[in-house]
Amino acid sequence: MTAKSTEERTDNPGVEARRPESALRVLRRGLAASPELRQGLLATSGLGLSIAVGKLTIPVIIERALDRPPRPDGRLDLPYIFGLAVLAGVAIVASALISWITQRRLVTRAESVIAGLRINAFSQVHNLSIADHNETKRGILVARVTSDAEALARFAQWGLYSWTVHPVVILGTLVTMAAYSWPLALMVTLVYIPVFPWFRWLQRRQLEAYDDLRTRVGDMLTRFSEALMGAAVVRAYGVEDRTRQQLHHSIDRRYRARLRANRYIA
Repeated sequence: MTAKSTEERTDNPGVEARRPESALRVLRRGLAASPELRQGLLATSGLGLSIAVGKLTIPVIIERALDRPPRPDGRLDLPYIFGLAVLAGVAIVASALISWITQRRLVTRAESVIAGLRINAFSQVHNLSIADHNETKRGILVARVTSDAEALARFAQWGLYSWTVHPVVILGTLVTMAAYSWPLALMVTLVYIPVFPWFRWLQRRQLEAYDDLRTRVGDMLTRFSEALMGAAVVRAYGVEDRTRQQLHHSIDRRYRARLRANRYIA
């Protein structure tokens, strides 16, 4: 989608807004557009699985230590507990090390992705005709090659980590809970079923809020560009106060859009 079509979709009330896509479809499109993300994805998923297993191992080890019955003489089985403590320490250290390696891989991969995205974005901007540049807000183009690329980089660093680790932790927790008490696991599952429609609604609100934020960032950058490049005209006609008010208004709108987007994330 070009910057011009984005501007028309977000700023023109007469244009019908496109229906938000699902997260999985966006992820597939991101992997298709950024081949760097696919490199080493299986290894990263394996590391994430190891992290999830480590997180699930610690509570089980603690439970086994607490439920260990005393010896016939009434004393604690210290060798058994000591062995569990050593096993828990190894699991914690290994999980922390694997987590560090995974984060390092994701950050390195994200930097490669953002470099390729910026090159492609600048190439697309340079391929636009002069007419497209004249008709399109300059701030929209800047937002495309800066804030959008940074948002994708943050997803590559943290979003993929969450998608890799957290589903395994959730599934492993349910399986472990079912092994100890299947009625408890069933009750927890039934309680959390209504959460999925709520997450779907929340995801749509997040998409709308961040789309509005991107538009406000483009408007703010446009105002700054007009004020800087037209400084001589502003001084010649004595409209400094009006220009300053417009700048402050665009900054305030961008600030309010950021607060609205942060509320959905919080």
